[in-house]
Amino acid sequence: MTDQNEEKLDLFPEEAESSKLKLGLNNDRVFRAIFANEKNIDLLKILLNVVLKEAKRTPVKELRIRNPFQLGEWNGEKEAVLDVGAVDEEGREFDVEMQLSPHEALIKRIAYYGARLYSQQLTAGDPWSKLKPVVCIFFINFPVDKSASDVWFDVISQKSERRTGFGFQEITTIVVRLPKLNEWSSTPKKAFSKRLRNWVRILALYPRISRREVARLEKTTEGFAELRKKYTNYSSATWASKMVDAELARLATIREFELSLARKDREIEDNKREIEDKDREIEDKDREIEDKDRELQRLIESQKKRFLKAIRNKFGVELAETPSYAEGKTAEELGDLIDSVYENASYEEFLASIQNDAK
Repeated sequence: MTDQNEEKLDLFPEEAESSKLKLGLNNDRVFRAIFANEKNIDLLKILLNVVLKEAKRTPVKELRIRNPFQLGEWNGEKEAVLDVGAVDEEGREFDVEMQLSPHEALIKRIAYYGARLYSQQLTAGDPWSKLKPVVCIFFINFPVDKSASDVWFDVISQKSERRTGFGFQEITTIVVRLPKLNEWSSTPKKAFSKRLRNWVRILALYPRISRREVARLEKTTEGFAELRKKYTNYSSATWASKMVDAELARLATIREFELSLARKDREIEDNKREIEDKDREIEDKDREIEDKDRELQRLIESQKKRFLKAIRNKFGVELAETPSYAEGKTAEELGDLIDSVYENASYEEFLASIQNDAK
């Protein structure tokens, strides 16, 4: 199956695995329920390593889920609640967030979460060497900034502005942008590696993908089959909730809007292709006309030479160039002039006949 077909199956999931709209993995509650569960630690490890490999960072070998609540250490300090918090075998702190609502202060929130995870590692008397790196991974479906509309994957860390090569990666943020339904066809393939692209598709679209796409992902993506089981177990236990029903209604509206945009985009693409086809037809016609014009011009030049030759042969008059009375004539009119040459006894009679014809 080609990537183009895969995109169409996802953009228009009439053949989707379930006809009933469900909360997807890109819903923060669903995401948290699955990936912040100690029983699903292997799934979290697979996801983290896919992202870390893309970011050229050291993969994790072991993980443990940590308390997602970052309580203030003093009265009035702002609290933070992580979607998924984890610590690896080296003590690195991980915060994994699913954020689908545009946030004007997202950059500040990213910095705040990383700083909190870093600063809370120490208590009074602890040596500075105890501090471990922090990695924040944000899955979003909107540009981090208006100037970054074409950025789909980014790694943000501290670097010196003056000393080339100097810097530290104590707090690193990795931003992964999940394309919306109407953005898949325009998302460049080089935006993600094939492995990460599969996971991006899963997080952005599942369960609204075709059975064929499910089968493909199960064969090519480690952990997807297990993820489907966990998702099914989670969804079957929560659909009765009124809160979830309200969320479903909201998402149904959003989905219909996104599908409408996707259909409009498809119509625009079809119209573009139709216009391009028409443009090519016009170009072909133009080339055909140009070829005929060149052919006609060659014929006219040939007739002019025949005319000069007829004057020379019949009257013994050598003309250096085509006379003015023969300029601007069509090939057929030049043929008539040639016939007229042979109908007159002298060059003077020929010129007189031309003048009479002009009157």
